[in-house]
Amino acid sequence: MQDGFPLSSEFIIYPVDRISENASKNLEFLISKVAGGPRQVYASKRSGRKVPEYWVASLPGAGYDLLRKNPLIDIITPNEELFEDFGDYATQEWSPMELSVLSQPPGPESITSYDNYIYPSNLQRDIFIYHAERGIDPYHNDFRGRHIEFVYTGRARFTGEDDETEAFRSKRSFGHSTCTASKAIGNEYGSAKYARLVVVKMPDLTAGAIGEVFSTIADHIRDNGREGRSIVTVSWGCDIPASILRLDIIHRKIIRKVQTHLEELSNQRTWMVFSAGNSAEKRLPYPPFTRRSVIDTQPAYYVHERALPWALTVSMCDNYGERHRKSQARPSTDIHQQNIYAPGVWVTCAWPDPDSKTKTVVNTGTSL
Repeated sequence: MQDGFPLSSEFIIYPVDRISENASKNLEFLISKVAGGPRQVYASKRSGRKVPEYWVASLPGAGYDLLRKNPLIDIITPNEELFEDFGDYATQEWSPMELSVLSQPPGPESITSYDNYIYPSNLQRDIFIYHAERGIDPYHNDFRGRHIEFVYTGRARFTGEDDETEAFRSKRSFGHSTCTASKAIGNEYGSAKYARLVVVKMPDLTAGAIGEVFSTIADHIRDNGREGRSIVTVSWGCDIPASILRLDIIHRKIIRKVQTHLEELSNQRTWMVFSAGNSAEKRLPYPPFTRRSVIDTQPAYYVHERALPWALTVSMCDNYGERHRKSQARPSTDIHQQNIYAPGVWVTCAWPDPDSKTKTVVNTGTSL
């Protein structure tokens, strides 16, 4: 587990050695308060001892972040099975190279030695990927048999974007969003073939649409009991880095409104995955920032000023693990958001075409 990134809702909490009885009671009171009451906390006590050996409690993301900084706590970690059950795995033979490199063993061997992608074939519970986008083409063969839901923001319904007929879809261009959905759950090109895709349609990328898409997702996760097993993917943004973004008071207030929805998702234990952007080599019109190598995109900016332990920025590397020259990335010293890398150079994905159900393209980008 990476520091600041809880991986489950239930945690085991060990106090420091030689903690006093009084300090132990105060700590247990704090844990109970964070967990929602004393009935939500189990204390393991040995016979004849007044200080618990450890506590087990379900914690929200913000509660975990609060407790892990407490000097009276020695260990706080997800309460998971110590002996992993590897379960059943499936093999996709002759998979695209960007998939096969994900399941190769560590070591110096050539990536051409592994032609297959190996992935879990059965999970104990469903995982939901909330795809915040303009829409996708679900009629492509890469989505055949896959579980896909459509959810609409209020503004999408207001503007008539809730029509899912093939005739209506043929008039729209959903290339980017179809491609990214294909890399998520596609039969041939997806990395998470076992996940369920929830396409959350927004009519555009205006302030009204962006703010509403996150609140719509938060409501849908809560109403369907999907807390702790959902992921939100965001693969759109702008070229302006947060460090020099010049916003007036009104725009800053709008950004803060959006941040509250992201915090709500974080408290639901929902991972939010933001693409880093592809503009690391672009020049900017704002002196003295004439070139940038470590910059943010607009979605990542939404969590630039606040720590969200359930947010990730994904940068792009090639199949050999080298960062692509156009890929933006967060600095390693950024305490607000973690940065990881994933293959995104010359990868294959589905592409919509009114005359074909099998069209594919080869793309490069952090969105993928």
